[in-house]
Amino acid sequence: MKKIIATICALALTLGLSTTAFAAEIDESSPEKNTDVTLTVSIAPTYTVTIPADTNIDFNAESTDFGKIELTAAQIDPGYVVKVSAEAGELKNGADQSKTIPYALNATAAEGTEKSTFTSAEYLTAGDYTPLTIDITKDDWNKAFAGSYTGVVTFKVAYIQK
Repeated sequence: MKKIIATICALALTLGLSTTAFAAEIDESSPEKNTDVTLTVSIAPTYTVTIPADTNIDFNAESTDFGKIELTAAQIDPGYVVKVSAEAGELKNGADQSKTIPYALNATAAEGTEKSTFTSAEYLTAGDYTPLTIDITKDDWNKAFAGSYTGVVTFKVAYIQK
């Protein structure tokens, strides 16, 4: 019984010991008591890119609004960008895949500027965007066979060092 009581007392004393807290050292001889404390935070890079949705093209429309690519949210490392590229093909006739309508995926950089073929763009800040259009020439419409056509635009999004 004495051994049990002694063990319990020793355990209670061990648990009751205080632990020394370490803090920044202050020089007691100095008239001012200042110290620097380092604060750190780490933010992982995150981003959200919005790309255009499925779009119907009206017959004989030479330019169809295709929406926009937009960086809607971004916390990006210095020296990095979000790069969006696109690959466009042709519209293919559902009954005969050899019958196609060529089109151009175009971008307009700013209001009133000329369109240019869109292949890729780099985005850095939330709100950066590129408006897109699907453009088909009058001549290509005139050469097209009757039927329903479909096509695919493939977008690739990458986080790259600039």
